[in-house]
Amino acid sequence: MKKLLKLVVIFFLILILFSVLVLGYLGFVPGVSALFGSNKPRDLGVRFTPEDLNKAQSKLGQAVVEPKSNPNQQFNSAQGNPVDATLTQEEYSAHVQQIHPVSDLQIKLSGSSFEISGRIDKSRIPQFVRTWGIANASDTEILNVVNKYLPVDPIFYISGTGGASNNKLTVDLTKAELGRMPVPTDQAEQILKLYTETLFNAVSGFSVEDSNIQGGQLRFKGSAVKELPKY
Repeated sequence: MKKLLKLVVIFFLILILFSVLVLGYLGFVPGVSALFGSNKPRDLGVRFTPEDLNKAQSKLGQAVVEPKSNPNQQFNSAQGNPVDATLTQEEYSAHVQQIHPVSDLQIKLSGSSFEISGRIDKSRIPQFVRTWGIANASDTEILNVVNKYLPVDPIFYISGTGGASNNKLTVDLTKAELGRMPVPTDQAEQILKLYTETLFNAVSGFSVEDSNIQGGQLRFKGSAVKELPKY
């Protein structure tokens, strides 16, 4: 009996250890993930500087300003200005990280395709959802919901081709990961479209007439708001 009990205990210890190692590799157990290097976004070789952000915002005719007491009202009432510009992958990476709740972002543009890696930054989500008018709640209320679905600050990776026209996103993903866990590309595409088009329609001063990747750069034609609240 003692021998059987010992075997059962050993079995469950091995099972727990295996589960921790697998979850660690997938990026969901911080201490273990560090051992595998899966706590860090994939390195795409793209590095941007504050100067790249300044160039991007200048091309878009957009200033990043301190948020007022009601950032959504401030954002939604911001006037748009016509834009026809081309951004380098460094400028685009800097711009996207500025306006979305992500960090360690790298966007690699090659020909007409893209790769994106980074980390979801949960600390920026409350101000983000209030700025975009998605929710009007306290930091605690928002993070309580977020923490049910996102462990730690998970890394992500997507690759594929795509563009936008008349505020509609077209995307064809070849790979998607959350942590190091593969995500079905059709599901990832639907989530990406819903997320993007929700933001497209949230601000009257913003619109996309045509946006696509050309020769390793992003061409954008449409309108951009003149002021973007920080978050």
